[in-house]
Amino acid sequence: MDLNIAVVDLCTLLQPKLTIIDASRILSSGGPGGPGKVLPMNKIIGSGDMVAADAMAAELGTWYGRKFKSRQVKHILMAHKRGLGNMEVKQQVVKEVSAS
Repeated sequence: MDLNIAVVDLCTLLQPKLTIIDASRILSSGGPGGPGKVLPMNKIIGSGDMVAADAMAAELGTWYGRKFKSRQVKHILMAHKRGLGNMEVKQQVVKEVSAS
């Protein structure tokens, strides 16, 4: 079974109205369970578009020492092509707020 296909198939059935990703810290290696390198990102991603949220998270940090574009992540590209959301990060409206 291809996990990427399974994830996208599941997303065709369960389409959330709001996706929240806690990117205050990311496990950039050794995932998903660790141990590994933890990077502080100090971000929370919220979107009505689950594909856009995942794409933003993928492009946010470094993963195993590399930066990725959303189209390099198989399940994000597949979900975008199936019309489940928009992976083009540059087309997203981004608003940063401070906790202070």
